[in-house]
Amino acid sequence: MISISEIDLLILDEPINNLDIETVEQIVVGINDYQGALWVISHDIDFLSRIKITQGFKLREQTLQMTNYLPSTPEQYYRELLECDRLM
Repeated sequence: MISISEIDLLILDEPINNLDIETVEQIVVGINDYQGALWVISHDIDFLSRIKITQGFKLREQTLQMTNYLPSTPEQYYRELLECDRLM
């Protein structure tokens, strides 16, 4: 459905919660084939590292800030997010 739609922006909030492995695989393929903009909210680092994310954001002091690292580099990504929590 995602890959054949004419939607310019998809907002996905925890899109793979409670899904089986096969369905998650199909969602990853569909998202990676999608040509529009995505806003994906997820706590699943494996899922985030498998989709084509080009920018990451964190919420700090009620302000949305771009992250320096992406989920494809999980150690640096987690370290940056943990640092954000310590400063709050």
